Amino acid sequence: MTLQFKREIELRVTTGKGRLDIKDFHISFTVSANRNEEPNTATMTVFGLNFGTRNLLVTDSLVELYGGFKGLPSPSTTSTETRDNSESNLPPLLFRGNLVKVQHSLVPGQGWVSVFTCGDGEKNYKDTFFSKTYITGTDIGTILKDMANSFGLDTDLSRAKSLVGQKLLKAATYHGSGQQVLHQLTTDYGMVFWVTSGVLEVAEKGADRQFDSVRSVLINKNTGLLTAPSITENGLKVKTLLNGSIKPNTIVTIESNQTAVKVGQDKKTNNYSSSVNGVYIVDSLVHIGDNFGGIFDTISECFGEEEGG
Repeated sequence: MTLQFKREIELRVTTGKGRLDIKDFHISFTVSANRNEEPNTATMTVFGLNFGTRNLLVTDSLVELYGGFKGLPSPSTTSTETRDNSESNLPPLLFRGNLVKVQHSLVPGQGWVSVFTCGDGEKNYKDTFFSKTYITGTDIGTILKDMANSFGLDTDLSRAKSLVGQKLLKAATYHGSGQQVLHQLTTDYGMVFWVTSGVLEVAEKGADRQFDSVRSVLINKNTGLLTAPSITENGLKVKTLLNGSIKPNTIVTIESNQTAVKVGQDKKTNNYSSSVNGVYIVDSLVHIGDNFGGIFDTISECFGEEEGG
């Protein structure tokens, strides 16, 4: 295994009083991300924050978690993903969202322990209210970008090519929470959406399961593959060293010299041979780690091309 480098974690919290950079502390985390409308979630546990720092942490603050291995370059990215990490000295971005709650406890033998519970887009689009009327002929893509901008989100419409030139056939009013109006608009025009690290991603139904090379990430023993992939009833489970370039909807190319382990006997598993090398799409993932030891991994659930239709 070539990726045996020092672990790096940096937690950034932006409040109304400025930004807190938390990096020289014991930090553990779990980030869960997928491709559905509900916000992705993250839990971070930080040991040893002083009273002044604890007192600055407030609900709805912007939380960014960066993690990786010191000495490795940040992974190559698409134009959308380059916004994840504009500072070359930072490890890859694992999560960006809002602080839902923080709980501080004085633990014997450990001191102060602070647990952050966060949601991706929790404040931006789930709890933000939107109300606007658009006239006949308004471009659909423009409406989506307008909504996203109102919620403080960037947009990625690369999988919604049918939107190009598509316009409202009659005037329409969108009224409700960000999540509600996005659901209404995307459903009306045969699309799906999700939010990852502050980016609204929209795709035509079916296009979110199409393969291309826009976000291809190579996974093999030299890039961090830890164990033989597992064949499950939902597709393929892959465990690697922590890899911030893997996100929901990422295209991954798997090269394993180990025989895959079959879990369960669902009919879908019959679509895979003992060799699972090939191209897949990441449907969901978990980043989990601790800079003081233990696991520092990414576990991805993927599906193959034969399931994409």
